[in-house]
Amino acid sequence: MTNDDHLVLPGFGGTISEEELMAKQALLKQKQAEEKARKQIAENISIGQLNLGLLPITNTSLPTPRQENHHHETSETQQVISRKKKKMAEEIVSIMEHDASELGMISYMAQMLVQMTLPHSELRGTNGLPVTEYSKTNGRATLTIMTPSIYGGIPFGVVPRQLLMWLTTEAVRTKQKEIFLGDSLTAFMKDIGIAVTGGKEGSLTRFKKQSDRLFNSFINYDPGDATNAPRSNLKITSSNKSFSFWKTDGKPTWESHIVLDTEFYESLIQNPVPIDKRAIRALSGNAFALDLYCWLTWRMYSVRKYTKIPWEYLQLQFGANYKDLRFFRRRFAEVLNQVLAVYPASVSVEKDCLILQPSSTSIRKITPRT
Repeated sequence: MTNDDHLVLPGFGGTISEEELMAKQALLKQKQAEEKARKQIAENISIGQLNLGLLPITNTSLPTPRQENHHHETSETQQVISRKKKKMAEEIVSIMEHDASELGMISYMAQMLVQMTLPHSELRGTNGLPVTEYSKTNGRATLTIMTPSIYGGIPFGVVPRQLLMWLTTEAVRTKQKEIFLGDSLTAFMKDIGIAVTGGKEGSLTRFKKQSDRLFNSFINYDPGDATNAPRSNLKITSSNKSFSFWKTDGKPTWESHIVLDTEFYESLIQNPVPIDKRAIRALSGNAFALDLYCWLTWRMYSVRKYTKIPWEYLQLQFGANYKDLRFFRRRFAEVLNQVLAVYPASVSVEKDCLILQPSSTSIRKITPRT
C-alpha cells in the first residue's frame, strides 16, 4: 500500500486493520474531495504514525510539536491506548463518511461557554488552595464563575465541559428545564464519552467531584453591551434540591435529574453552537482540544474572508496559564493537529498569527454566511 492509500489520523500511533481501511477507501476518497480544505488535510494523513510535520505550518520558525516516546509504556497501558486509538479512528472515519445529521449526532454547546472557557486544570491561589472565583474576558464580554469553597474549588478539565455540552444539547432538544440523566451513572458517563474507571483517582470519583463543583456554581455573564443589562448570578440548578444524584450502594433508584435555573436555561438555548458528538468523543480526554474544536466551528460560521488572529489573543482565549508565548504556540500546534483530524477546516499557522479561511462548519448541513 502506498502512502497515498493511507488516511492520516494526527495524534495516533496505532493502526487499524488493512481490511477495514481498504473497505472504506473508495468512499472515503470521494468524501475527501468535497472541499479544498478537507482534501488538503486528508492528502497528508496516514493511520499508523503521528507525523506532526504535516501540520500546515507556513513559517518554519514556529516550534514544531514534540514527538512523544512511548517505549516504556506497560503492556496494560498499551492495550488501553490501542483501544482508545481504534475507537477514535472509527469516530473519524464515520465523520468523513457521514454528516452528523444523518446519524443523529448533532450536539450543542452554549455560545457564552465557547467564547469564554473553563480552566483546563486546577487553579490555586498564593495560599496554595484551589481558587473559588474565576474570570475570563473575551472582547467586551466577561464570564465569572464562583463556587462555594466547601465543594473544593472551580470546576475544571474535561468533565464539566462534557456535562455542559450534554446539558445544552438536552435543553435544545427537549425545550425543558428539567433534564433526566438516566438511571445509571456509568451508562450516563459512557453516553457523554467518559471511560468509566474506579478507584480514588478513577473517572467515577473525578466525575462526582467535578459535577458537585459545577452544579453548585454561580455564573455571572456580562456581555459588555451598554444596551443590555448584565446577567448576574446564573445558577445552573434552580435550588439546592434540584440535583438528584445516583445512589452508589447498588440499590434501585429513580432516574437522576437536574432542574435548570430559568435564566441559565435561557442562556443555553440562546444561539447554541452546533457541534458533532463524534468529534467530542474522539477528542475526549483533552479539555484544550474540546475548547479549540468548539471555538473553531463557531468562528468558521462567520469567517467570510482571509482572517488573521494574533497569538496574543489566542493565548488569552485558550492559554492564560502559559507564561511563555512560544510554549503556548507549541502546545496550540499539538492540539490543532488533533482537532483538524475531526474537523479539517482551512487553517494555517504563521509565526505571529493563526490564519482562518472560509470553510464549512463542522456540521456540514449548516453553511457559512455569504
